[in-house]
Parts: sequence; structure tokens; C-alpha cells
Amino acid sequence: MYVITLPLVIALTGCTTSNWQNPRIASAAQRDRQLVIDNGYCKRVAVGGAPMPNIQVANTQSQGYAVSGTTTSYGTYGQVTSNYRGTVTPMPNAGASFAGGVAQGAGLGAAMRAKRDQDEIHKSCMYSLGWSDL
Repeated sequence: MYVITLPLVIALTGCTTSNWQNPRIASAAQRDRQLVIDNGYCKRVAVGGAPMPNIQVANTQSQGYAVSGTTTSYGTYGQVTSNYRGTVTPMPNAGASFAGGVAQGAGLGAAMRAKRDQDEIHKSCMYSLGWSDL
């Protein structure tokens, strides 16, 4: 679930495609070529200006582990040695699950904010290069 959520949010907040126009470039072919150049430049500026946060989502599921050993007891019948073997399986901790959910929500919020910032930086970069999206 954790792995799917972040890409889903980023996909839903993906780049909006605008109909960029530049009145200073008369030729349609020249305008298309320059749009590719300027759009790529502004995307790099936007990613550099507002990089995506490095989100670490902790795995809240602990694995079980094997336990084995030997016991020696002394009683009426003398010394008795026994071997034991078992598996310890941790129970889910409600507090850890809650904290993991809060951390995941904060990480997703930071990613959404970075994407909004990237969109704003990209748009202002395109405007500064003479493009209009009207």
C-alpha cells in the first residue's frame, strides 16, 4: 500500500499541459522547436528549485524469529535436561502503526507541495522567456 500511494499522488498532481504561445516567434515550426527547448529548460529549473522530498516509509511489520535453547532443572528425580525450540512473532503495535500513518501523510503532503511549487516555478520561467498560456 505504501509503495502505490506516493506514485498515485504524483500522477494525480501531474504536469498540466498548457497551450503555450509566443508572439515573438512567427514560424510555427520555429515556435514548436523553441517550445521544446524552453519547456525542457524550465522543467529542469523547476525540479532544481523545488526538489521532491526523500520520503522514507518505515516497514511497520516485524518479522518473527526462531528461539531455541537448553534448560537444566534439578528436582527429586535428579538432573533433567530439556531442549526447547519455538518462534516468536511480534504483535502489531497500534502506536507504531499510527506514527507510520502520520509520517506517510506528512511525506505525501510534502510531495504534493513540492509538485505545486514546481508547477509555479515552471510557469514563471516560461513567462520570463516570453511564453503565454492564454
